Amino acid sequence: NILIYCTVTGLRPAEACHSIELIHTDLDNYLNKDSMMLEHFKYPQQFIRKTKHAFVSTINDKILNLAMNASHRSYNSTRMLLRKQNIPMHMAFCRKIFATHLRNNGINSEHIDLLQGRVPKSVFLRHYFRPELNNENIRKCIDSLYYKLT
Repeated sequence: NILIYCTVTGLRPAEACHSIELIHTDLDNYLNKDSMMLEHFKYPQQFIRKTKHAFVSTINDKILNLAMNASHRSYNSTRMLLRKQNIPMHMAFCRKIFATHLRNNGINSEHIDLLQGRVPKSVFLRHYFRPELNNENIRKCIDSLYYKLT
């Protein structure tokens, strides 16, 4: 469940583990129920660091249930569990799968960058570009990725 969650949200492995923990402990504050977006920016200690950021993630009920059924594990404990079971897995590939799937399905790179927490250097993109992240095309792509993985 942790690996699938990591893949369908596009979060870094440690961020995905923090996100699952917050879903278990503080869902009412963490989830914007109107837009079905996880608001990572409310927890800057975990999600907004010097060079790595995560602002929001688009989810649906299936992804939320997936996170609710996932165990609370840190990134390191998940990595060690996979290693003990001789399952070769580099969790950073989950993030690459997410970005590649969205791009292959017509989502522009600016939206993908924002969902993955990359703040571009361009003045326009940094200060003026305000994309609609509650985009139906993004939701459809995330749904199709979820169904491919489960």
